[in-house]
Amino acid sequence: MRYWKIDRRTVLRGLGGACLSLPMLDVMGAESSKFKAPKRFVTMFMPNGVYPDNWNVKGAGMNFEFSPILEPLKAHKDYLSIISNLDNTHASGHVDMTSSFLSGVARKDAKTPSIDQIIAQKIGRDNRVQSLVVGTEPPRGGKIVASTVSWSSKSAMITPELNPQTAFDSMFRDMNTPEAKAAMNRRRSVIDLVLNDAKDLNRKISKADKHKLAEYISGVREVEKRIDNIMKPKSFDDRWMPSTKPTSADLKRPGSQIPKDRNIHMDLLIDLIVLGLWTDTTRVGTLMMGHGFSRKSFTFLDTITDDHHTMSHHKGTEEKARQYTRVAKWHIEKMEKLVSRLKAIPEGNSNLLDNSLVLFGSGMKDGNGHNKKILPIVIAGKAGGNLVPCGHISEEVGTRFSNLHVSVLNAMGVPAKQYGASNGPLKSLKLV
Repeated sequence: MRYWKIDRRTVLRGLGGACLSLPMLDVMGAESSKFKAPKRFVTMFMPNGVYPDNWNVKGAGMNFEFSPILEPLKAHKDYLSIISNLDNTHASGHVDMTSSFLSGVARKDAKTPSIDQIIAQKIGRDNRVQSLVVGTEPPRGGKIVASTVSWSSKSAMITPELNPQTAFDSMFRDMNTPEAKAAMNRRRSVIDLVLNDAKDLNRKISKADKHKLAEYISGVREVEKRIDNIMKPKSFDDRWMPSTKPTSADLKRPGSQIPKDRNIHMDLLIDLIVLGLWTDTTRVGTLMMGHGFSRKSFTFLDTITDDHHTMSHHKGTEEKARQYTRVAKWHIEKMEKLVSRLKAIPEGNSNLLDNSLVLFGSGMKDGNGHNKKILPIVIAGKAGGNLVPCGHISEEVGTRFSNLHVSVLNAMGVPAKQYGASNGPLKSLKLV
């Protein structure tokens, strides 16, 4: 029997204008196992902390007991590292504790990009979307710094995309149509004008202003790179290709409006992150599950009456603590949805969760008093074999939050000895 072949650059088109590279198939040749699946990184930031008594874990290693809030993750015990005794001592209040989540220190004291963007530069620079940053609510008043945990430079924040359709289009819409090319070329023209004007301005300003302008130009160049990634045809001759592909149902384009239903909105954003990782459209996803000063209503959950921020200031009252616990558990249920989906996607002899590191948590422990000690942190996945899940581990009391960032960078293949306010990597997290 004679077998026919198709080009490795063949893409699927349609589905509301989407375009998607095919996975490595036998009809493309005998190279499907030539490349190792890449590592992926996902962050899920939860605002307002947790009720400590219902988060704290008993037991050590794999012999731990799931606390009431963490109970939804039971089915994934072999993939978890729950880390206790990390202190966010270099930040205070909702705003700083949010901006420090991927930076180790309050953003005003940070000197580098956040770790998701450092990782994206390492593992995602050749992907169509270098880093997908999405969220569920806009900034509140003057608290804009608390709207994101992602920073592309010392002072350039990345505003999360709230609209699922816009996020979908950035990953999957066909950018080869005349209209799309014209729009992209218009953006490139604006960028060229900005950069030319910046060069002229740079000759006339002070040293301090030159530094600020350099930061701004850096951000503009990032946009330029993203446009180039979208516009230029990509060669797959020397890169890994997914071994399975989403169905047409998976690739259904979301509606144009941001869903009012919080469950639907969050689930859509999670599905988009999974699709992005699965198709290798992106390798880094950051989900702001809420603004760092969030007053989101959770009345869609049975018997919940307070907004998130109000219940976090529970003052030890039984009713507010109960509501606070239920909302934290809802966030963990969403983590479980993401983890479960990644785990179900095969990649050769492993699965997508094996090749990912999912970091979930909050920059504060308890909203009541803005407690910043013993942060609620969970890691799921094995980072492509670089990370050995440890169950429940307790670092030394007072361990700096930034030490976690050093370990995460190392697990994702970024050599780092110091980050933020760290004094080394975590001692208990097992890296290979």
